[in-house]
Amino acid sequence: MNQTTYSIYYCRLPYYSSSPLCKSKDHDFASTVCVLSPKLQEYLNFVKAHRGDEDIVPLMEKLLESRIELRPLLITSHRRLKDILFLDLALASAVKTTMERGLTDLHFSNPPDWYRISELYKPNHGQWALQSKAILDRLQLVLADRSQCYQRKIQPSAKYLGNLLGVQRSVVISPVEVQGIIASVNELISIQNKVYKKPTILIATRVTEEEEIPDGVVAVLTPDKPDVLSHDSIRARNSKVCFATCFDTNLLRDLRLKEGKPMSIEVKSANIIISDSSTSVFSFKSFATQSIHQGFALKNKIFCGRYAISVGEFTNEMVGAKSCNLRFLRGRVPTWIKIPMSVAILFGAFEKVLSEDVNKDIAYKISSFYKCVKSGDLSKLQAIQETIVQMNAPFSLTHQLKSIMKSSRIPWPGDEGDEMWNQAWCAIKKVWASKWNERAFISCKKAKLDHENICMAVLIHEIICADYAFVIHTKNPLSGNTAQIHTEIVKGLGETLVGAYPGRAMSFITQKANLNSPIVNCYPSKPIGPYSKQSIIFRSDSNAEDLEGYAGTGLYDRFVLNLNLTI
Repeated sequence: MNQTTYSIYYCRLPYYSSSPLCKSKDHDFASTVCVLSPKLQEYLNFVKAHRGDEDIVPLMEKLLESRIELRPLLITSHRRLKDILFLDLALASAVKTTMERGLTDLHFSNPPDWYRISELYKPNHGQWALQSKAILDRLQLVLADRSQCYQRKIQPSAKYLGNLLGVQRSVVISPVEVQGIIASVNELISIQNKVYKKPTILIATRVTEEEEIPDGVVAVLTPDKPDVLSHDSIRARNSKVCFATCFDTNLLRDLRLKEGKPMSIEVKSANIIISDSSTSVFSFKSFATQSIHQGFALKNKIFCGRYAISVGEFTNEMVGAKSCNLRFLRGRVPTWIKIPMSVAILFGAFEKVLSEDVNKDIAYKISSFYKCVKSGDLSKLQAIQETIVQMNAPFSLTHQLKSIMKSSRIPWPGDEGDEMWNQAWCAIKKVWASKWNERAFISCKKAKLDHENICMAVLIHEIICADYAFVIHTKNPLSGNTAQIHTEIVKGLGETLVGAYPGRAMSFITQKANLNSPIVNCYPSKPIGPYSKQSIIFRSDSNAEDLEGYAGTGLYDRFVLNLNLTI
Protein backbone atom coordinates (compact mmCIF):
# COMPACT_ATOMS: atom_id res chain seq x y z
CA MET A 1 0.00 0.00 0.00
CA ASN A 2 1.37 3.41 -0.96
CA GLN A 3 2.73 5.39 1.97
CA THR A 4 1.31 8.63 0.55
CA THR A 5 -2.25 7.32 0.88
CA TYR A 6 -1.98 7.37 4.66
CA SER A 7 -2.53 10.27 6.99
CA ILE A 8 -2.39 10.93 10.68
CA TYR A 9 -5.58 9.90 12.48
CA TYR A 10 -6.73 10.55 16.01
CA CYS A 11 -9.68 8.60 17.31
CA ARG A 12 -11.65 8.23 20.52
CA LEU A 13 -13.70 5.02 20.85
CA PRO A 14 -16.11 3.72 23.50
CA TYR A 15 -14.28 1.16 25.55
CA TYR A 16 -15.19 -1.37 28.18
CA SER A 17 -14.24 -0.27 31.68
CA SER A 18 -12.68 -3.57 32.69
CA SER A 19 -10.16 -3.45 29.84
CA PRO A 20 -6.51 -3.54 30.89
CA LEU A 21 -5.85 -0.72 28.45
CA CYS A 22 -7.70 1.91 30.41
CA LYS A 23 -9.85 2.43 33.46
CA SER A 24 -12.51 4.66 31.94
CA LYS A 25 -15.22 3.87 29.41
CA ASP A 26 -13.38 5.91 26.79
CA HIS A 27 -9.91 5.24 25.55
CA ASP A 28 -8.02 8.22 24.11
CA PHE A 29 -6.15 7.30 20.97
CA ALA A 30 -4.56 10.74 20.60
CA SER A 31 -1.29 9.07 21.45
CA THR A 32 -1.93 6.30 18.95
CA VAL A 33 -0.54 7.94 15.87
CA CYS A 34 -0.47 5.74 12.83
CA VAL A 35 -0.86 5.87 9.11
CA LEU A 36 -4.34 4.62 8.24
CA SER A 37 -6.02 4.15 4.88
CA PRO A 38 -8.74 6.61 3.81
CA LYS A 39 -11.35 3.84 3.93
CA LEU A 40 -10.45 3.02 7.53
CA GLN A 41 -10.50 6.71 8.42
CA GLU A 42 -13.99 6.91 6.93
CA TYR A 43 -15.16 3.94 9.00
CA LEU A 44 -13.67 5.34 12.21
CA ASN A 45 -15.20 8.76 11.56
CA PHE A 46 -18.59 7.07 11.21
CA VAL A 47 -18.03 5.19 14.48
CA LYS A 48 -17.07 8.41 16.23
CA ALA A 49 -20.15 10.24 14.92
CA HIS A 50 -22.69 7.48 15.55
CA ARG A 51 -21.46 5.72 18.67
CA GLY A 52 -24.52 6.85 20.64
CA ASP A 53 -27.16 5.95 18.04
CA GLU A 54 -30.12 3.92 19.24
CA ASP A 55 -30.02 1.80 16.08
CA ILE A 56 -26.86 -0.24 16.61
CA VAL A 57 -26.89 -2.11 13.29
CA PRO A 58 -25.01 0.47 11.12
CA LEU A 59 -22.54 1.07 13.95
CA MET A 60 -21.90 -2.66 14.34
CA GLU A 61 -21.28 -2.97 10.61
CA LYS A 62 -18.70 -0.17 10.58
CA LEU A 63 -16.95 -1.51 13.67
CA LEU A 64 -16.58 -4.93 12.06
CA GLU A 65 -15.54 -3.46 8.72
CA SER A 66 -12.95 -1.37 10.54
CA ARG A 67 -11.39 -4.50 12.02
CA ILE A 68 -11.35 -6.16 8.61
CA GLU A 69 -9.64 -3.12 7.09
CA LEU A 70 -7.17 -3.02 9.98
CA ARG A 71 -6.13 -6.66 9.71
CA PRO A 72 -3.42 -6.19 7.00
CA LEU A 73 -1.62 -3.78 9.33
CA LEU A 74 -1.73 -6.34 12.15
CA ILE A 75 0.06 -9.02 10.15
CA THR A 76 2.75 -6.66 8.85
CA SER A 77 5.85 -5.76 10.84
CA HIS A 78 6.24 -1.99 11.38
CA ARG A 79 7.08 0.47 14.17
CA ARG A 80 3.43 1.26 15.00
CA LEU A 81 2.35 -2.36 15.42
CA LYS A 82 1.74 -1.93 19.15
CA ASP A 83 -0.54 1.07 18.53
CA ILE A 84 -2.41 -0.81 15.83
CA LEU A 85 -2.90 -3.74 18.21
CA PHE A 86 -4.38 -1.42 20.85
CA LEU A 87 -6.69 0.09 18.24
CA ASP A 88 -7.90 -3.39 17.23
CA LEU A 89 -8.51 -4.29 20.88
CA ALA A 90 -10.51 -1.11 21.33
CA LEU A 91 -12.61 -1.89 18.26
CA ALA A 92 -13.25 -5.41 19.55
CA SER A 93 -14.35 -4.02 22.90
CA ALA A 94 -16.54 -1.46 21.15
CA VAL A 95 -18.32 -4.28 19.32
CA LYS A 96 -19.05 -5.93 22.66
CA THR A 97 -20.24 -2.81 24.46
CA THR A 98 -22.34 -1.69 21.49
CA MET A 99 -24.13 -5.02 21.42
CA GLU A 100 -24.64 -4.88 25.18
CA ARG A 101 -26.03 -1.36 24.87
CA GLY A 102 -28.45 -2.52 22.21
CA LEU A 103 -29.75 -5.20 24.55
CA THR A 104 -29.80 -3.29 27.84
CA ASP A 105 -33.53 -3.89 28.29
CA LEU A 106 -33.34 -7.59 27.49
CA HIS A 107 -33.98 -8.64 31.10
CA PHE A 108 -37.68 -8.53 31.84
CA SER A 109 -38.80 -8.26 35.44
CA ASN A 110 -42.05 -9.65 36.74
CA PRO A 111 -44.80 -7.04 36.58
CA PRO A 112 -45.88 -5.47 39.88
CA ASP A 113 -49.33 -7.01 39.39
CA TRP A 114 -47.80 -10.45 39.81
CA TYR A 115 -46.37 -9.58 43.22
CA ARG A 116 -49.70 -8.12 44.26
CA ILE A 117 -51.72 -11.14 43.17
CA SER A 118 -49.21 -13.51 44.78
CA GLU A 119 -49.76 -11.84 48.14
CA LEU A 120 -53.54 -12.22 47.76
CA TYR A 121 -53.40 -15.99 47.20
CA LYS A 122 -56.24 -17.97 48.75
CA PRO A 123 -56.71 -21.74 48.34
CA ASN A 124 -59.62 -22.76 46.09
CA HIS A 125 -60.41 -19.13 45.27
CA GLY A 126 -61.90 -18.93 41.76
CA GLN A 127 -61.53 -15.17 41.33
CA TRP A 128 -57.86 -15.30 42.34
CA ALA A 129 -57.27 -17.97 39.69
CA LEU A 130 -58.96 -15.83 37.02
CA GLN A 131 -56.89 -12.77 37.97
CA SER A 132 -53.69 -14.82 37.92
CA LYS A 133 -54.53 -16.17 34.48
CA ALA A 134 -55.15 -12.66 33.16
CA ILE A 135 -51.76 -11.49 34.43
CA LEU A 136 -50.01 -14.52 32.94
CA ASP A 137 -51.78 -13.93 29.63
CA ARG A 138 -50.50 -10.35 29.57
CA LEU A 139 -47.02 -11.53 30.48
CA GLN A 140 -47.11 -14.03 27.64
CA LEU A 141 -48.09 -11.32 25.16
CA VAL A 142 -45.38 -8.96 26.41
CA LEU A 143 -42.72 -11.66 26.16
CA ALA A 144 -43.84 -12.57 22.65
CA ASP A 145 -43.72 -8.92 21.61
CA ARG A 146 -40.27 -8.39 23.10
CA SER A 147 -38.95 -11.57 21.52
CA GLN A 148 -40.00 -10.29 18.12
CA CYS A 149 -38.45 -6.91 18.89
CA TYR A 150 -35.08 -8.42 19.81
CA GLN A 151 -35.20 -10.71 16.82
CA ARG A 152 -35.67 -7.70 14.55
CA LYS A 153 -32.71 -5.97 16.21
CA ILE A 154 -30.34 -8.91 16.15
CA GLN A 155 -31.25 -10.57 12.86
CA PRO A 156 -29.70 -7.93 10.54
CA SER A 157 -26.36 -8.21 12.35
CA ALA A 158 -26.57 -11.99 12.33
CA LYS A 159 -27.27 -11.96 8.61
CA TYR A 160 -24.43 -9.51 7.99
CA LEU A 161 -21.97 -11.62 9.99
CA GLY A 162 -23.19 -14.78 8.29
CA ASN A 163 -22.51 -13.31 4.86
CA LEU A 164 -19.02 -12.14 5.88
CA LEU A 165 -18.16 -15.51 7.42
CA GLY A 166 -19.57 -17.48 4.53
CA VAL A 167 -22.12 -19.32 6.68
CA GLN A 168 -24.37 -21.58 4.63
CA ARG A 169 -27.94 -20.42 4.15
CA SER A 170 -29.17 -23.99 4.37
CA VAL A 171 -28.23 -27.50 5.49
CA VAL A 172 -29.33 -30.18 3.05
CA ILE A 173 -30.27 -33.40 4.84
CA SER A 174 -31.72 -35.25 1.86
CA PRO A 175 -30.29 -33.89 -1.42
CA VAL A 176 -32.95 -34.44 -4.07
CA GLU A 177 -33.75 -32.10 -6.96
CA VAL A 178 -37.50 -31.65 -7.25
CA GLN A 179 -40.30 -29.55 -8.68
CA GLY A 180 -43.57 -28.88 -6.94
CA ILE A 181 -46.30 -26.54 -5.80
CA ILE A 182 -45.52 -24.41 -2.73
CA ALA A 183 -47.60 -25.05 0.40
CA SER A 184 -46.95 -23.99 3.99
CA VAL A 185 -47.95 -25.35 7.38
CA ASN A 186 -47.12 -24.48 10.95
CA GLU A 187 -46.45 -28.04 12.15
CA LEU A 188 -45.59 -30.98 9.92
CA ILE A 189 -47.22 -33.42 12.32
CA SER A 190 -50.60 -31.73 11.88
CA ILE A 191 -50.87 -32.90 8.24
CA GLN A 192 -48.91 -36.16 8.35
CA ASN A 193 -51.91 -38.22 7.20
CA LYS A 194 -52.86 -35.85 4.37
CA VAL A 195 -52.43 -36.91 0.74
CA TYR A 196 -51.34 -34.23 -1.74
CA LYS A 197 -52.55 -34.94 -5.26
CA LYS A 198 -49.87 -32.74 -6.83
CA PRO A 199 -46.12 -32.76 -6.11
CA THR A 200 -45.78 -30.35 -3.20
CA ILE A 201 -42.88 -28.40 -1.71
CA LEU A 202 -43.84 -27.99 1.93
CA ILE A 203 -42.65 -25.09 4.11
CA ALA A 204 -43.00 -26.36 7.70
CA THR A 205 -42.26 -24.02 10.60
CA ARG A 206 -42.01 -26.87 13.11
CA VAL A 207 -40.64 -30.36 12.60
CA THR A 208 -40.69 -32.66 15.63
CA GLU A 209 -38.52 -35.33 13.91
CA GLU A 210 -41.09 -37.98 14.87
CA GLU A 211 -43.81 -37.47 12.25
CA GLU A 212 -44.48 -39.01 8.85
CA ILE A 213 -43.87 -37.03 5.66
CA PRO A 214 -47.23 -36.85 3.84
CA ASP A 215 -47.88 -38.60 0.55
CA GLY A 216 -47.35 -36.29 -2.40
CA VAL A 217 -44.75 -34.10 -0.67
CA VAL A 218 -41.53 -33.97 -2.69
CA ALA A 219 -39.65 -31.53 -0.44
CA VAL A 220 -39.77 -30.22 3.13
CA LEU A 221 -38.04 -26.94 3.98
CA THR A 222 -37.94 -25.85 7.62
CA PRO A 223 -36.16 -23.37 9.90
CA ASP A 224 -35.95 -26.21 12.44
CA LYS A 225 -32.69 -28.14 12.77
CA PRO A 226 -33.41 -31.88 12.66
CA ASP A 227 -30.48 -34.25 13.02
CA VAL A 228 -29.17 -36.12 10.01
CA LEU A 229 -30.14 -39.33 11.83
CA SER A 230 -33.59 -38.25 12.98
CA HIS A 231 -36.46 -40.45 11.87
CA ASP A 232 -37.75 -37.76 9.51
CA SER A 233 -34.33 -37.44 7.90
CA ILE A 234 -33.97 -41.18 7.35
CA ARG A 235 -37.46 -41.48 5.90
CA ALA A 236 -36.86 -38.49 3.61
CA ARG A 237 -33.69 -40.03 2.18
CA ASN A 238 -35.29 -43.44 1.73
CA SER A 239 -38.33 -41.90 0.06
CA LYS A 240 -36.22 -39.61 -2.16
CA VAL A 241 -37.81 -36.49 -0.65
CA CYS A 242 -35.75 -33.29 -0.52
CA PHE A 243 -35.32 -32.29 3.14
CA ALA A 244 -33.39 -29.20 4.22
CA THR A 245 -32.98 -26.72 7.05
CA CYS A 246 -33.19 -23.16 5.77
CA PHE A 247 -31.64 -20.43 7.93
CA ASP A 248 -32.70 -17.55 5.68
CA THR A 249 -35.97 -16.28 7.18
CA ASN A 250 -36.46 -13.89 4.27
CA LEU A 251 -36.31 -16.76 1.80
CA LEU A 252 -38.88 -18.76 3.76
CA ARG A 253 -41.13 -15.71 4.00
CA ASP A 254 -40.90 -15.11 0.25
CA LEU A 255 -41.71 -18.77 -0.44
CA ARG A 256 -44.80 -18.60 1.75
CA LEU A 257 -45.97 -15.62 -0.29
CA LYS A 258 -45.74 -17.85 -3.38
CA GLU A 259 -48.13 -20.46 -2.00
CA GLY A 260 -49.79 -22.40 -4.80
CA LYS A 261 -47.13 -21.49 -7.35
CA PRO A 262 -44.79 -24.01 -9.01
CA MET A 263 -41.13 -23.91 -7.95
CA SER A 264 -38.05 -26.04 -8.50
CA ILE A 265 -35.25 -26.97 -6.10
CA GLU A 266 -31.69 -27.74 -7.17
CA VAL A 267 -28.89 -28.89 -4.90
CA LYS A 268 -25.43 -27.46 -5.54
CA SER A 269 -22.42 -27.59 -3.22
CA ALA A 270 -24.51 -28.55 -0.18
CA ASN A 271 -26.86 -25.60 -0.76
CA ILE A 272 -30.34 -25.45 -2.21
CA ILE A 273 -31.19 -23.19 -5.14
CA ILE A 274 -34.89 -22.36 -5.49
CA SER A 275 -36.30 -20.89 -8.67
CA ASP A 276 -39.63 -20.32 -10.36
CA SER A 277 -40.87 -23.12 -12.52
CA SER A 278 -43.61 -23.67 -15.04
CA THR A 279 -46.59 -25.96 -14.64
CA SER A 280 -45.86 -27.24 -18.13
CA VAL A 281 -42.82 -29.14 -16.86
CA PHE A 282 -44.87 -31.09 -14.33
CA SER A 283 -45.94 -34.56 -15.23
CA PHE A 284 -48.76 -35.18 -12.78
CA LYS A 285 -49.58 -38.48 -14.41
CA SER A 286 -46.09 -39.85 -13.89
CA PHE A 287 -46.04 -38.34 -10.40
CA ALA A 288 -49.22 -40.16 -9.43
CA THR A 289 -47.77 -43.41 -10.69
CA GLN A 290 -44.49 -42.95 -8.87
CA SER A 291 -46.15 -41.98 -5.59
CA ILE A 292 -47.88 -45.34 -5.27
CA HIS A 293 -45.80 -47.63 -3.09
CA GLN A 294 -45.18 -51.06 -4.45
CA GLY A 295 -45.90 -52.65 -1.08
CA PHE A 296 -44.07 -55.26 0.94
CA ALA A 297 -45.20 -58.79 1.64
CA LEU A 298 -45.08 -59.37 5.39
CA LYS A 299 -45.21 -62.94 6.58
CA ASN A 300 -47.27 -63.41 9.71
CA LYS A 301 -45.20 -64.96 12.50
CA ILE A 302 -46.56 -67.91 14.45
CA PHE A 303 -46.14 -68.28 18.21
CA CYS A 304 -43.53 -70.98 18.76
CA GLY A 305 -44.78 -72.05 22.18
CA ARG A 306 -42.21 -70.07 24.19
CA TYR A 307 -42.52 -66.54 25.48
CA ALA A 308 -38.84 -65.60 25.88
CA ILE A 309 -35.39 -66.69 24.68
CA SER A 310 -31.77 -65.60 25.20
CA VAL A 311 -29.54 -63.96 22.61
CA GLY A 312 -27.93 -67.21 21.48
CA GLU A 313 -31.30 -68.49 20.22
CA PHE A 314 -32.35 -65.42 18.22
CA THR A 315 -33.56 -66.16 14.67
CA ASN A 316 -35.52 -64.03 12.21
CA GLU A 317 -38.51 -66.35 12.61
CA MET A 318 -38.79 -65.47 16.30
CA VAL A 319 -37.44 -61.90 16.63
CA GLY A 320 -36.79 -58.82 14.51
CA ALA A 321 -33.66 -57.33 12.95
CA LYS A 322 -32.53 -55.47 16.10
CA SER A 323 -32.23 -58.70 18.05
CA CYS A 324 -30.68 -60.64 15.17
CA ASN A 325 -28.05 -57.92 14.67
CA LEU A 326 -27.03 -58.18 18.32
CA ARG A 327 -26.55 -61.91 17.94
CA PHE A 328 -24.57 -61.35 14.73
CA LEU A 329 -22.16 -58.98 16.51
CA ARG A 330 -21.35 -61.39 19.31
CA GLY A 331 -17.99 -63.01 18.65
CA ARG A 332 -17.32 -60.75 15.66
CA VAL A 333 -16.09 -57.63 17.45
CA PRO A 334 -13.00 -57.18 19.65
CA THR A 335 -13.44 -58.13 23.30
CA TRP A 336 -12.90 -54.53 24.42
CA ILE A 337 -16.16 -53.59 22.70
CA LYS A 338 -18.86 -54.52 25.19
CA ILE A 339 -22.19 -55.75 23.86
CA PRO A 340 -25.00 -55.77 26.44
CA MET A 341 -26.56 -59.08 27.36
CA SER A 342 -30.04 -59.34 25.92
CA VAL A 343 -33.17 -61.47 25.86
CA ALA A 344 -36.36 -61.14 23.86
CA ILE A 345 -40.08 -61.76 24.13
CA LEU A 346 -40.94 -63.49 20.87
CA PHE A 347 -43.19 -62.87 17.90
CA GLY A 348 -46.70 -64.08 18.66
CA ALA A 349 -46.36 -63.64 22.42
CA PHE A 350 -48.73 -60.67 22.41
CA GLU A 351 -51.41 -62.56 20.50
CA LYS A 352 -50.97 -65.55 22.82
CA VAL A 353 -51.35 -63.43 25.97
CA LEU A 354 -54.38 -61.67 24.49
CA SER A 355 -56.05 -65.03 23.81
CA GLU A 356 -55.84 -66.09 27.47
CA ASP A 357 -59.17 -66.28 29.31
CA VAL A 358 -58.03 -63.63 31.77
CA ASN A 359 -57.80 -61.14 28.86
CA LYS A 360 -60.97 -62.20 27.03
CA ASP A 361 -62.86 -58.93 27.59
CA ILE A 362 -59.82 -56.88 26.58
CA ALA A 363 -59.50 -58.86 23.34
CA TYR A 364 -63.14 -58.11 22.52
CA LYS A 365 -62.65 -54.36 23.08
CA ILE A 366 -59.54 -54.28 20.90
CA SER A 367 -61.36 -56.13 18.12
CA SER A 368 -64.25 -53.63 18.25
CA PHE A 369 -61.94 -50.62 18.18
CA TYR A 370 -59.92 -52.07 15.30
CA LYS A 371 -63.06 -52.43 13.18
CA CYS A 372 -63.61 -48.68 13.62
CA VAL A 373 -60.00 -47.99 12.63
CA LYS A 374 -60.35 -50.02 9.45
CA SER A 375 -63.45 -47.95 8.69
CA GLY A 376 -61.33 -44.79 8.86
CA ASP A 377 -61.72 -43.68 12.49
CA LEU A 378 -58.06 -43.26 13.48
CA SER A 379 -59.03 -41.80 16.85
CA LYS A 380 -59.67 -45.37 18.03
CA LEU A 381 -55.95 -46.16 17.71
CA GLN A 382 -55.39 -44.40 21.02
CA ALA A 383 -58.22 -46.42 22.57
CA ILE A 384 -56.56 -49.65 21.41
CA GLN A 385 -53.27 -48.64 23.02
CA GLU A 386 -54.97 -47.75 26.29
CA THR A 387 -56.81 -51.08 26.30
CA ILE A 388 -53.65 -53.12 25.68
CA VAL A 389 -52.05 -51.59 28.77
CA GLN A 390 -54.86 -53.19 30.83
CA MET A 391 -53.79 -56.74 29.87
CA ASN A 392 -52.88 -59.22 32.60
CA ALA A 393 -49.68 -61.27 32.49
CA PRO A 394 -50.07 -65.06 32.55
CA PHE A 395 -47.90 -66.85 35.10
CA SER A 396 -46.09 -68.82 32.39
CA LEU A 397 -44.82 -65.62 30.74
CA THR A 398 -43.59 -64.19 34.04
CA HIS A 399 -41.89 -67.47 34.99
CA GLN A 400 -40.14 -67.94 31.62
CA LEU A 401 -38.99 -64.32 31.37
CA LYS A 402 -37.62 -64.39 34.92
CA SER A 403 -35.68 -67.59 34.25
CA ILE A 404 -34.23 -66.34 30.94
CA MET A 405 -33.22 -62.93 32.32
CA LYS A 406 -31.50 -64.39 35.37
CA SER A 407 -29.63 -67.00 33.32
CA SER A 408 -28.48 -64.17 31.01
CA ARG A 409 -27.25 -62.15 34.02
CA ILE A 410 -29.79 -59.38 33.44
CA PRO A 411 -31.32 -57.99 36.66
CA TRP A 412 -34.84 -59.31 37.24
CA PRO A 413 -37.13 -56.36 38.10
CA GLY A 414 -39.22 -58.50 40.44
CA ASP A 415 -36.25 -58.84 42.81
CA GLU A 416 -36.84 -55.22 43.79
CA GLY A 417 -40.49 -55.87 44.60
CA ASP A 418 -43.83 -56.31 42.89
CA GLU A 419 -44.04 -52.63 42.00
CA MET A 420 -40.87 -52.80 39.92
CA TRP A 421 -42.16 -55.87 38.05
CA ASN A 422 -45.46 -54.08 37.44
CA GLN A 423 -43.52 -51.22 35.85
CA ALA A 424 -41.59 -53.68 33.68
CA TRP A 425 -44.80 -55.43 32.60
CA CYS A 426 -46.33 -52.04 31.77
CA ALA A 427 -43.29 -51.21 29.60
CA ILE A 428 -43.69 -54.50 27.71
CA LYS A 429 -47.36 -53.80 27.06
CA LYS A 430 -46.59 -50.26 25.86
CA VAL A 431 -44.09 -51.64 23.36
CA TRP A 432 -46.76 -54.03 22.06
CA ALA A 433 -49.28 -51.18 21.97
CA SER A 434 -46.97 -49.01 19.86
CA LYS A 435 -47.96 -51.14 16.86
CA TRP A 436 -51.12 -49.03 16.94
CA ASN A 437 -49.60 -45.57 17.27
CA GLU A 438 -50.93 -43.21 14.62
CA ARG A 439 -47.60 -42.41 12.98
CA ALA A 440 -46.75 -46.09 12.50
CA PHE A 441 -50.23 -46.95 11.27
CA ILE A 442 -50.15 -44.16 8.66
CA SER A 443 -46.65 -45.11 7.54
CA CYS A 444 -47.60 -48.76 7.08
CA LYS A 445 -50.71 -47.79 5.18
CA LYS A 446 -48.66 -45.62 2.82
CA ALA A 447 -46.25 -48.49 2.24
CA LYS A 448 -49.19 -50.87 1.69
CA LEU A 449 -48.07 -53.11 4.52
CA ASP A 450 -50.72 -55.44 5.89
CA HIS A 451 -51.08 -54.13 9.44
CA GLU A 452 -52.55 -57.41 10.66
CA ASN A 453 -49.34 -59.22 9.65
CA ILE A 454 -47.10 -56.92 11.69
CA CYS A 455 -45.69 -58.85 14.64
CA MET A 456 -43.96 -57.26 17.60
CA ALA A 457 -41.14 -58.84 19.58
CA VAL A 458 -39.69 -57.04 22.61
CA LEU A 459 -35.90 -56.81 22.93
CA ILE A 460 -34.76 -56.45 26.55
CA HIS A 461 -31.24 -55.52 27.62
CA GLU A 462 -29.31 -53.35 30.02
CA ILE A 463 -28.51 -49.79 29.02
CA ILE A 464 -24.83 -48.99 28.65
CA CYS A 465 -23.99 -46.06 30.92
CA ALA A 466 -22.33 -44.15 28.10
CA ASP A 467 -20.46 -40.86 28.22
CA TYR A 468 -20.94 -40.42 24.48
CA ALA A 469 -23.08 -42.01 21.78
CA PHE A 470 -22.33 -42.01 18.07
CA VAL A 471 -23.37 -43.39 14.71
CA ILE A 472 -20.94 -44.03 11.87
CA HIS A 473 -22.12 -44.25 8.26
CA THR A 474 -19.76 -46.06 5.91
CA LYS A 475 -21.40 -44.08 3.09
CA ASN A 476 -22.10 -40.37 3.40
CA PRO A 477 -25.92 -40.24 3.79
CA LEU A 478 -26.05 -36.61 2.64
CA SER A 479 -24.16 -36.93 -0.63
CA GLY A 480 -24.21 -40.68 -1.22
CA ASN A 481 -20.41 -40.61 -1.54
CA THR A 482 -19.15 -44.14 -0.85
CA ALA A 483 -15.58 -42.88 -0.38
CA GLN A 484 -16.57 -40.93 2.74
CA ILE A 485 -17.42 -41.92 6.31
CA HIS A 486 -19.99 -39.71 8.04
CA THR A 487 -20.03 -39.64 11.85
CA GLU A 488 -22.35 -37.98 14.36
CA ILE A 489 -21.64 -37.89 18.09
CA VAL A 490 -23.46 -36.55 21.15
CA LYS A 491 -22.99 -36.55 24.88
CA GLY A 492 -24.92 -39.14 26.84
CA LEU A 493 -27.25 -41.78 25.45
CA GLY A 494 -28.01 -42.40 21.79
CA GLU A 495 -31.58 -41.26 22.38
CA THR A 496 -30.24 -37.71 22.10
CA LEU A 497 -29.07 -38.47 18.59
CA VAL A 498 -32.09 -40.25 17.12
CA GLY A 499 -34.84 -38.73 19.26
CA ALA A 500 -36.55 -35.38 18.89
CA TYR A 501 -34.06 -33.45 21.02
CA PRO A 502 -33.40 -29.82 20.01
CA GLY A 503 -30.06 -28.77 18.56
CA ARG A 504 -27.54 -30.50 16.33
CA ALA A 505 -25.02 -33.24 16.98
CA MET A 506 -21.32 -32.83 16.30
CA SER A 507 -20.62 -34.35 12.91
CA PHE A 508 -17.59 -34.85 10.71
CA ILE A 509 -16.65 -36.44 7.42
CA THR A 510 -13.61 -38.65 6.90
CA GLN A 511 -12.18 -39.80 3.61
CA LYS A 512 -11.65 -43.56 3.66
CA ALA A 513 -8.30 -42.99 1.97
CA ASN A 514 -7.22 -40.60 4.74
CA LEU A 515 -8.67 -41.66 8.09
CA ASN A 516 -6.39 -39.35 10.08
CA SER A 517 -7.86 -36.12 8.69
CA PRO A 518 -11.55 -35.80 9.59
CA ILE A 519 -13.32 -32.59 8.57
CA VAL A 520 -15.86 -31.18 11.04
CA ASN A 521 -19.00 -29.98 9.27
CA CYS A 522 -21.17 -29.26 12.31
CA TYR A 523 -20.34 -28.40 15.92
CA PRO A 524 -22.68 -29.55 18.73
CA SER A 525 -25.55 -27.35 19.86
CA LYS A 526 -27.73 -29.78 21.82
CA PRO A 527 -28.38 -28.36 25.31
CA ILE A 528 -29.50 -31.72 26.71
CA GLY A 529 -27.51 -34.87 27.30
CA PRO A 530 -29.31 -37.71 29.12
CA TYR A 531 -27.16 -40.06 31.18
CA SER A 532 -28.24 -43.27 32.86
CA LYS A 533 -27.47 -45.33 35.89
CA GLN A 534 -28.11 -49.07 35.78
CA SER A 535 -31.33 -49.46 33.81
CA ILE A 536 -33.15 -51.87 31.53
CA ILE A 537 -34.64 -50.90 28.19
CA PHE A 538 -37.59 -52.58 26.48
CA ARG A 539 -37.31 -52.02 22.72
CA SER A 540 -39.74 -52.66 19.89
CA ASP A 541 -38.44 -55.23 17.41
CA SER A 542 -41.08 -55.78 14.74
CA ASN A 543 -40.99 -57.57 11.40
CA ALA A 544 -41.86 -54.22 9.71
CA GLU A 545 -38.50 -52.53 10.37
CA ASP A 546 -35.26 -52.55 8.39
CA LEU A 547 -37.05 -53.54 5.19
CA GLU A 548 -35.30 -52.76 1.92
CA GLY A 549 -36.67 -49.47 0.61
CA TYR A 550 -38.86 -48.78 3.65
CA ALA A 551 -37.78 -46.61 6.57
CA GLY A 552 -39.57 -48.33 9.43
CA THR A 553 -36.93 -47.47 12.01
CA GLY A 554 -38.24 -45.35 14.86
CA LEU A 555 -41.92 -45.92 14.16
CA TYR A 556 -42.44 -48.01 17.26
CA ASP A 557 -41.63 -47.27 20.87
CA ARG A 558 -39.07 -48.16 23.51
CA PHE A 559 -39.36 -47.72 27.25
CA VAL A 560 -36.76 -47.55 29.99
CA LEU A 561 -37.16 -48.96 33.47
CA ASN A 562 -35.67 -46.93 36.31
CA LEU A 563 -33.87 -44.40 34.10
CA ASN A 564 -32.32 -41.56 36.10
CA LEU A 565 -31.65 -38.54 33.90
CA THR A 566 -28.88 -36.09 34.67
CA ILE A 567 -28.96 -32.96 32.55
